[in-house]
Amino acid sequence: MPVPAGLTFVRVDREHMGDGTRSVSLDFRNPSMTCAQLDAAWKTRLAKENITITEDTGAQIFVKNSHYVVIILLGYYSGANPCARPSVGAETK
Repeated sequence: MPVPAGLTFVRVDREHMGDGTRSVSLDFRNPSMTCAQLDAAWKTRLAKENITITEDTGAQIFVKNSHYVVIILLGYYSGANPCARPSVGAETK
C-alpha cells in the first residue's frame, strides 16, 4: 500500500487466524498535516498507483476486492490534530 510523503512509520502488527485469514495493521505518525490535507494526500497517492477507492466515509478510505480489504483510518484522536496517528489495516484470505 503506498503511503503519502510526510508520514513516519511507527509499528506493525500481524495476525494469522485459524480460518486462514491474515491481517496486518500499520501505524504511522503524522506530525504536520491536518485531517483534510492527510485525506487529500492519501487519495493523491492512491491515484498515482491506479488504486481505486471503493468507499470513503470521510474518516476512512476503503480499497477492496474479492481477495482483500484495506482500510485507511485517517484518525480518531481528539485534540489539536486528531489525524496525528493514522493507520492502515489489511485483511486477506
